[in-house]
Amino acid sequence: MNKFNTKQLLQILPLDENLRKKVVTNFDSFSEDQKLALKKLSWIMFFELYTNKIKEEFEKTLYEISQEKGDLKANLYQEIEENVLNKLKQILLQKADKKAVEKIRAELKKQVELS
Repeated sequence: MNKFNTKQLLQILPLDENLRKKVVTNFDSFSEDQKLALKKLSWIMFFELYTNKIKEEFEKTLYEISQEKGDLKANLYQEIEENVLNKLKQILLQKADKKAVEKIRAELKKQVELS
């Protein structure tokens, strides 16, 4: 399992860009209590993003199955969870330029808003 720090996590969360820059730039000067609070909030937001994406993918897959475009599997939900987590990990791990990161953020934000 990969370990991600708060600064990395902040890069994919649907935040205002000015706020993100300010927080990441000033993160090292924050008190330990502020860092801990930010860490907790970031992981809460990440979990919400993760669960909303799973819900969306599960509903999409069930719809496709109802339209006879897929098969119902016993471990369908687990597969979707794993795929979503792998996608989010991939986003965190990629070393893309700013435009690519902005595109990913916009896509994730759109996915969260659709849920």
